[in-house]
Amino acid sequence: MPLPSSTVATTSRSTPTFTAASFSTSSITSPAKSASTFATSALTAAGVAKSNIHFELFTAATPAATPATTKASSASAESYVTVILDGEETHFHQGPKDFVLDAALDAGADVPYACKGAVCCTCRAKVLEGDVEMAMNYSLTDQEVEEGYVLTCQTMPRSERVRISYDE
Repeated sequence: MPLPSSTVATTSRSTPTFTAASFSTSSITSPAKSASTFATSALTAAGVAKSNIHFELFTAATPAATPATTKASSASAESYVTVILDGEETHFHQGPKDFVLDAALDAGADVPYACKGAVCCTCRAKVLEGDVEMAMNYSLTDQEVEEGYVLTCQTMPRSERVRISYDE
């Protein structure tokens, strides 16, 4: 679908003005990921700092991911997982192909979630101990990931012990 020929973005600050004629849509192939990449590329090319660009998705771009098995062979045994919410700890054993959110819910923890598709960021928590793998991420920034935050709906344990806090 072609973009309208009207102005796409303007603000009262010294933000660049873009028109549809400024961009080619021929490289957009999948709705969410490519739109995000396309928009980010266009904005950074226009001089907007990447840290000032935020992408928000209101529906899951793809069906919820099934647990990845890329590192499962290195974590084939069950992990002992602790989740912390409102100061309370819930402990459980979990296999390497299960998502932390699902296992925590099964263990009786009242952990927060909404979409289970890596979009809403409701299940965001910080890894305090251990190694984990995140299958998908549409909502955390690179800085948040570097600081140890994960989306528990997409996170699988990759070490013998994992400790994750929703309170951080």
